[in-house]
Amino acid sequence: MKSKIGWCDKTELNIITGCTSVSPGCDNCYARRFTERKMGEWRDRGFETILFHPDRLNHRLGRPCVVFANSMYDVGHPLVKPEWLKAILEVVYAHPHHQFAFLTKRPENLHRDDWECLPNVTLGVSVETQEYVHRLATIATWDVRKAVSFEPLLGPVRVPDRLLTSIDWFIIGV
Repeated sequence: MKSKIGWCDKTELNIITGCTSVSPGCDNCYARRFTERKMGEWRDRGFETILFHPDRLNHRLGRPCVVFANSMYDVGHPLVKPEWLKAILEVVYAHPHHQFAFLTKRPENLHRDDWECLPNVTLGVSVETQEYVHRLATIATWDVRKAVSFEPLLGPVRVPDRLLTSIDWFIIGV
């Protein structure tokens, strides 16, 4: 299924679903709004219920593409169990012909060793105001392709040059 998100081809890999708010950017979360429609798997639960879906580990992605691998959860959420993340990263490792993009507002919960061995991953952080530039600093020295999502951009942000030069991909939105 083609994604409506302009910077990726697919969003259907969500092996984990659900999230809780951590900052003002969460007030504009498209995933939360989507779940409020109460369709499909969201009919009987709220977005705050975080679930692991092991049946999705064998999802076929088809031709090489860019996959937003966590459009319905935060990969750095403290309730994402280490064994869940390990299973997801094994899928990524087993599909080197795809590019996988992950975003988080909680990079402090991730371990660089889990990410640096995966050349087909882009690890991104969301920065919605100046207060959250520290998220970028958390991963700036990691040996992984890095992204920063200024989406939603809720106010002016000045990123220090030393951090800007570490970024491979910028996503800007309102």
